[in-house]
Amino acid sequence: IFRKHGYQHITSPAGQFRSFPSWLPINALDKAYYRGSLYIQNAHMIRGKAARAASDHLPLEIDFEVLEEVGV
Repeated sequence: IFRKHGYQHITSPAGQFRSFPSWLPINALDKAYYRGSLYIQNAHMIRGKAARAASDHLPLEIDFEVLEEVGV
């Protein structure tokens, strides 16, 4: 349904974005999508000790670039 409305899936393939539970991530429960003029430079799960202690889900970090200026 997301693709139908122009959204692109960032967190695919699921095996690279396992986030739950944080202490032994075996499930890819967290998803990210985008729409519009963005260039996704990098997307990954943060797997450090502090990240595992902070939540039962690992944080997802996405680096992106806006390709065109959006009018206000």
